[in-house]
Amino acid sequence: MDATIEDLSATGIGVVLNRLGARRFPVERVVGLSFRLQPETAPIVLRGVVRTRRSRGKSGLVKLGISFLNETSLPG
Repeated sequence: MDATIEDLSATGIGVVLNRLGARRFPVERVVGLSFRLQPETAPIVLRGVVRTRRSRGKSGLVKLGISFLNETSLPG
């Protein structure tokens, strides 16, 4: 599922997605993540836990706060 990265740190990520898609990700759900920091690089693949869910009012968007788990698969 496509989402927009809003915040990225060493411990977690904030992503924004539509309300319908966000239903699949309740708080405490373990999720798989894959994203590219630059188009020509291999994706970063890791797992995280949904910690927060915040509605964006009437926009139909939801922001998920996801903390990374220790197991990662970094390129290289």
